[in-house]
Amino acid sequence: MSVLSHRLRVVPHFPPDQKYLTATKQPESSIIYSMDGATAPLASITFFHLRSGRRWHALKQMRSGPTMLEQEPGMRFSRLMGTGRGIGFDPRPNFRVYSVLAVWDSLESCHRFLTGEWYRSYSSWCDDVFTVLQFPLRTRGTWGGANPFEPAIHVARTPVRGVITRATIRTSRLISFWKAVPRASRAAGKASGRIFSVGIGELPLVQQATYSLWEDEEAITRFAYRGAAHKAAIRDTHRLNWYSEELFARFAPVATIGRWWQPIPLPAEGITRFEAVPPQAELLRAVYPPEQTAER
Repeated sequence: MSVLSHRLRVVPHFPPDQKYLTATKQPESSIIYSMDGATAPLASITFFHLRSGRRWHALKQMRSGPTMLEQEPGMRFSRLMGTGRGIGFDPRPNFRVYSVLAVWDSLESCHRFLTGEWYRSYSSWCDDVFTVLQFPLRTRGTWGGANPFEPAIHVARTPVRGVITRATIRTSRLISFWKAVPRASRAAGKASGRIFSVGIGELPLVQQATYSLWEDEEAITRFAYRGAAHKAAIRDTHRLNWYSEELFARFAPVATIGRWWQPIPLPAEGITRFEAVPPQAELLRAVYPPEQTAER
């Protein structure tokens, strides 16, 4: 199913009533964006839910895909990753779900990829494809020795947050780390305000990450710093020196494209055609105050 056949939800702000993400077929057409001179690092994360007979295609892409992604114009950073079966760190691979995380120099570059040959070919193997477009808000740590997200502004109007937690686990600490994971995962599954989460990773057992969507900052704080299980995990991270590298990043989602195999109760202002994604200047105004957007 082509990503162009899906409807899109633009989420500059959210009303009290929440609706489930849906998808409706639309005719394909060319798409042109007016950038209005506005630029900002834009991140995208896409989840591919494969049809049962296409798993081998995805496994082959794990080998060849990263090289192809490195050649994508306007892509500052990318990772093609597998996923786990749970909602967070999970040693059990899910061979039906894969993900692509990317950072773009502009919405135009992101759009070129989302409608390009590689993306459309991969999507044709899938039952469902779900993409979140988001601006980095703040980050701590490194990924591969550098910070790929470069947040510049720390204020956002949209309440929903995306969160990436990523770590390289020391081989000498693998056993103690994985023993502690189930308790934290159970707590995450019960956390109020969590909309969606999935475990992602580059290397099974060693290089692990999670991506999650939350109703607001308060929901993240409540889970991360007030819940006993997660507070214990934070304490043990430092006490047992689990990680050789770690990164935490928060994002302001501005649009979702496509659908997921399970309903995601993502609140949205309304539904518009994929072709009607606002230009980057308008997306920036949805995230940052006008006076700060004007400075860019």
